[in-house]
Amino acid sequence: MATRYTFAVECWDPSGNTITETIAESAHLTVAIAAYEATLAVRPKDWVMLRNGARVVQSRPGPGTLLIECPDCKHEGALDRRKLPDGPIEQMKFKCRICGCRDVKPKK
Repeated sequence: MATRYTFAVECWDPSGNTITETIAESAHLTVAIAAYEATLAVRPKDWVMLRNGARVVQSRPGPGTLLIECPDCKHEGALDRRKLPDGPIEQMKFKCRICGCRDVKPKK
């Protein structure tokens, strides 16, 4: 019988849309947390996520990631800073993919 791994440590792209690499998989939370913490130490510039299926257990976005939040529906998202136009980020507004609100701003 194949082992079912319930926890995964993954590196994500700066936008948070795509898994770039699966670092570890484990059936045990303690082992997964150890792998997550080790990955944080050796991959300081990557967005590292520890997940249990679709549920995020722990996450640390990389420095190239801009977190945003919709004031209406409270949806949170992420953008790749390298793909943003020049200018002060605090003055930029984005469109929410969930409710369509156009007043989405960077999360503080």
